[in-house]
Amino acid sequence: MPWVPLFPCHFRCGVDSPATRPTEILVENQKRAELAAVNLRELAARLDLAAGIETRPGDARDVVAKYVKADKTDLLVVGSRGLSGAAGMLMGSVSSYLVANAGCSVVVYRGAKADA
Repeated sequence: MPWVPLFPCHFRCGVDSPATRPTEILVENQKRAELAAVNLRELAARLDLAAGIETRPGDARDVVAKYVKADKTDLLVVGSRGLSGAAGMLMGSVSSYLVANAGCSVVVYRGAKADA
């Protein structure tokens, strides 16, 4: 059975977030990451994957890039929220950064587009 390290989603608080102070933002992001980790563990179990799922503080770009380099990962699969234009410029793109800096092959999964 393959071992697959999975990292829960990277979260940023925006206008839809009730958190306004830095401490509240950190606590909210940690809660979201822990919930995502629970969901990923359940998904991995349903798919019969031996997955190491953990949360780590820090910028997702740096955390994942350092992990895959230290682990000598051959292939990294990341998701994309599909932000473009001003939103993409302001928020930055974790997937674009990892394609350029991960040190291994990277597949960016965009998911199915919703019907307009």
